Amino acid sequence: MMRIKKFIYILILTLGLNQVSLGQIALENVSVISMEDSLVLQNQLVLINNGLIEVIEPSNNIEIPAKYEKIDASGKYLMPGLYDMHMHYLSDDRIDEKYMDHEVAISLSYGVLTNRLMIGRPEHLRLKKRIASGEIVGPRVYVASPQLSAISFSKVFNGLVIKDFTQGYEAVKLYSDKGYDFIKLTFGLNNESYQGIIKAANEEGIPVVGHVSRKIKLRTSIKSGQDIEHLDQYMDAIISNEAPTDEGLSAFGIFKEDPWYTLNFIDSAKLEEVIQLTVKHDIWNTPTNFLFISSFAHKRSDSELEKSPEWSLLSTEVKKELLKYRKKYWDKPPAEDLRIKYEKTRAYIIKEIFKRSGKIMAGSDAPEWLTLYGSGLHRELKNFVYSVGLSPYEALQTATVKPAEYLNENKSGMVKMGYNANLVLLKDNPLENIEAIENIEGIVLNGNWISKTKLQVILNNSQQALNSAPLRSNEK
Repeated sequence: MMRIKKFIYILILTLGLNQVSLGQIALENVSVISMEDSLVLQNQLVLINNGLIEVIEPSNNIEIPAKYEKIDASGKYLMPGLYDMHMHYLSDDRIDEKYMDHEVAISLSYGVLTNRLMIGRPEHLRLKKRIASGEIVGPRVYVASPQLSAISFSKVFNGLVIKDFTQGYEAVKLYSDKGYDFIKLTFGLNNESYQGIIKAANEEGIPVVGHVSRKIKLRTSIKSGQDIEHLDQYMDAIISNEAPTDEGLSAFGIFKEDPWYTLNFIDSAKLEEVIQLTVKHDIWNTPTNFLFISSFAHKRSDSELEKSPEWSLLSTEVKKELLKYRKKYWDKPPAEDLRIKYEKTRAYIIKEIFKRSGKIMAGSDAPEWLTLYGSGLHRELKNFVYSVGLSPYEALQTATVKPAEYLNENKSGMVKMGYNANLVLLKDNPLENIEAIENIEGIVLNGNWISKTKLQVILNNSQQALNSAPLRSNEK
């Protein structure tokens, strides 16, 4: 199994001494959700020093040292910061890259303290250094490579077109040497190209992530150790031999009419097989399920969109660009019974993988279809509870302990002594109601306290900038 190379980035993110409480912090009378289990420790004192959790003890057991800044957290809940394990920035291809700094900070207001960027650029690698130096405020960032694809399919194509073994092998070596954390695959790769990619990735010890080509097939990708985004090709791999087509609802098939009828030809034996294979081979899946269900199964109404945080954040032309496929799809959608089967089938696959100790992580796929940073990750967690059927604790695992495990972060993803202090303070208990993740009282970012008021200032500044950002020209 391919594992991420052990690059250690010490990210010291600050807003400036006048905005962030630095140094030693004492959270008093707080309820701790460690995520090591589903228990809640009531009335705890949490001391944070030098970016680490130094002490977790009942509040009446220990006296707060004089130099520590006291934060009254009575009645509030402390949990690990959230990870969004599949996202992009608008500045990747839709708005000018000068707006990237404003985009980066937004997810902090939602308690999302780690971003995995899925089609990387040199600017993203520089972003990591700028965050580490304290030049800008933002979450920790992991960066996948520019995409490896058989076709150049977008106006701003960021990647390499791969046609054979040698090109695939050399592309992996190139991007690994440049310092990317993963190798990202998109569409159309043939078997020869794919084998070159896998061979080089195994030699480099760098994970391969992304889409599964129809020419490769899901079972080959699973056995090769590729980690999979969007449940790509799962809906194709479970179609019975009696179906009128073998193209299912992955990638571009979802926009076609015939693949939707394959939902009436699901082979239960194949379904069980791919779930078992996924678990057996320790394949990590980031299904971005809210995006797919809200885009293709249950339409987000105009009213819902207009009430969303994204609506006031972006300019009219950028919103129009993000929603351009929505009207095309919903002008003539598939029959409702097929869309319900689609939702239930995806939910079954995700839940069964998770329940069998498989590897599921939360990701928003921001900013697609107007699902943006932070708020999109919240929707994904709520989808895992309301649509997939996970408990709130299980859903939160996909955005805390599971990503930390995937990234080989041995001291992150939980609230424990000696662990990194990347934390979220909530008004209510998210283990009782997943909606509680939306009511944030403040965050601890690399040991630095940022209050709710200061987070709102950050969000307001970003909103002011992005609201006036025009759509990028087709020319780059």
